[in-house]
Amino acid sequence: MQKYLNSILRQKLGTYLDGLQNTQLSLGVRESSMYMTNVQFRRDAFDKFMLPIDIKFGTIKQLTIKVPLLNIQNSPITIELQGLDLILAPKSEKNWEFPDIFSEDYMKEQLMKVANKVIADIASQQEQGWRDRLKIKVLDNFTMNIRDVHVRFEDIISEEDS
Repeated sequence: MQKYLNSILRQKLGTYLDGLQNTQLSLGVRESSMYMTNVQFRRDAFDKFMLPIDIKFGTIKQLTIKVPLLNIQNSPITIELQGLDLILAPKSEKNWEFPDIFSEDYMKEQLMKVANKVIADIASQQEQGWRDRLKIKVLDNFTMNIRDVHVRFEDIISEEDS
């Protein structure tokens, strides 16, 4: 079970966090909790959101995930982040990626995405089984607590321009 959960963590969180190793995961069957300490953010963690900022440094001192395996339908899955430290900086303007939202191609692309999603949602509702209903119930009970957040923004680019 620990190998399975470790695999899911690396798959889902690995795009945002570096160094998710087996040694950082402690799983208690009774508690159904996973603990990771001193987890580093990947420098490209925000790239897929096309934000004009870079992560220069990021760490989470303690990440705790509590999964109530015995009562997963009614009890929340809780993620606790403690000691979130981020140093952010702006990307240079040549690296900013903003789509032309007024272009016809962009509008067609967005309409196609929405249409495909609506069609997929209708099809999935018709085929929705016990497993899918459980996923929805679990996501409805999801909670996240973040404590001790420290964010520093270093604007080196503006200093270079002046």
